[in-house]
Amino acid sequence: PGVKTVVPMIQDGRGEYEPGQWMVHYDPVSRILTVAITIQKLRVEVAENIVVGGSHDTFVGEVPPAGQAWHAVWTSFPKYQASTDGGQTFVPLEAPDEYGLEQNVIFEKIVESNP
Repeated sequence: PGVKTVVPMIQDGRGEYEPGQWMVHYDPVSRILTVAITIQKLRVEVAENIVVGGSHDTFVGEVPPAGQAWHAVWTSFPKYQASTDGGQTFVPLEAPDEYGLEQNVIFEKIVESNP
């Protein structure tokens, strides 16, 4: 949280991300893991296209037995603005309602071996 990350994008673009507070909660009885991530500031530039804003995202799902993938429901509450004219005009891009955008995601553990 609070550490700005800058990454190169295609077509000489760049992405800047600054996370806000994060929260992790695990209930050992139900085995439900909840992760909440806030992106405080976001700016992504690709050619003349720019997206600015932030989001609050939650990931919720039952923790599987060791070695299996974690299936979670990802709910995003984006507050973005987009420009297709190099930043001259911005149009809001927000979730269609107060319930956010929801989809299922699968997290798989990746084990790197040492050569």
